Amino acid sequence: MASAYYVQSNPDDQVNRCLASQTGLTLRQVEFLRREFSKHGRNPMPEMLEILAVENGFEENKVKMLTSS
Repeated sequence: MASAYYVQSNPDDQVNRCLASQTGLTLRQVEFLRREFSKHGRNPMPEMLEILAVENGFEENKVKMLTSS
């Protein structure tokens, strides 16, 4: 008898994967940025996005896309 195997996925994982595919950021970049955004409120200021992008070597436009997704 064959056993069925499936992986339960955390809803945040699904959101992160979707955002990564939409923005072109890696999954780890999305996870990191979402953690940072949660520290600073729902809508981070544009200056904060620029700082996060530059300090971490991310493409600024992709980081901005993440907040508009």
